[in-house]
Amino acid sequence: MQSLHSANPEARACRHFGCVLGLLVLMLCLAGVNASPPAPPPEPELTHEDLVDRFALGTPKTAESSLASLAAYLARPGMPERDKARALYRWMTDRVSYDVDAFFTGHQGWVRPDAVLRQRKALGQGYAALFEDLARRAGLYVVTIHGFAKIKHYTEEGRFQKVKHSWNAVWLDGGWQLLDAAWGAGYLKMQRFYKVYQEQYFLSPPTQMILTHFPSDPRWQLLQTPLTTSQFDALHPVDLRFFGVGFHHKTGVQGSFSPGLRSFFAKSETQLQIMAGSVKILTAPLCNPLAEGNVYHFVIEAPRGTPMAEVALLNNDQIVYMQKVGTRFEGVIRAEPGELKLCVKTAPDEPKYQDVMRYRVE
Repeated sequence: MQSLHSANPEARACRHFGCVLGLLVLMLCLAGVNASPPAPPPEPELTHEDLVDRFALGTPKTAESSLASLAAYLARPGMPERDKARALYRWMTDRVSYDVDAFFTGHQGWVRPDAVLRQRKALGQGYAALFEDLARRAGLYVVTIHGFAKIKHYTEEGRFQKVKHSWNAVWLDGGWQLLDAAWGAGYLKMQRFYKVYQEQYFLSPPTQMILTHFPSDPRWQLLQTPLTTSQFDALHPVDLRFFGVGFHHKTGVQGSFSPGLRSFFAKSETQLQIMAGSVKILTAPLCNPLAEGNVYHFVIEAPRGTPMAEVALLNNDQIVYMQKVGTRFEGVIRAEPGELKLCVKTAPDEPKYQDVMRYRVE
């Protein structure tokens, strides 16, 4: 006599399904035990500059005891001259801090190279003197350039002022190259120095350096047609932190300057080239002012790994957040009278946007 369960086809089917399900669970458990852990993501490939930086940042304290020993360590025999200059620059931007107290009290701070090495703080003149000393010991041709720099006023947001400053030029690859180790070490905000490495001040193109640095000797502008003092004073303020991000302005940057200065950059053989070159403004209006009511299209190319959190268009109180599609940020805006800005956040936790390009709308 058959049991009730065996006689019921539905019961037999359920019992069979339960056995199969149990077997599958067991197999999955065994597979989980024996499976290898997922492979970690590959480390980003280091560039040649990254390797030079690591070498410089790993300088032992024993090598930092004197100018001679430091130069001998950072500029090994056989190193390319460009690598020597970079190693010196990267060490200085990491180990020496800007002397905020001297700046705000009007003192010149430590200037002699041995004193700067010992105290590990200086103003522009001290940074430039130390770089020149180390570079000469490394066998490089180098000079110190004296002049003025344009910085944000520490008590009034948006206002710029000129201060005395010094930086360097070094002979590399058959020509003079500009660098500023003091500004490369960080930046001033209010009455505090923020120790943040600034790549954009190492071998800066002359058309980039002239936006903020004005040599007393116009020859050290390294421009085919040097700017006058009045032209330098009239230059539109540019936040050079975005040069470190890698914006490649080309002709689009001309919209940020007065008509006379736009023609200067247009005639320059070297357009405003940004050091990293990874982020590019692909589409943007090249005219200034823009026309009220017209629709304008912006496209920004930002390769993966670039510190670009958000990009937006700001026109008075109108904000258009540019949409990210793959590696590009795209946005369209109908211009209203006033000022239109292309703005960027390089980190999600930044409190506000910083403008990269500005237009007038009439």
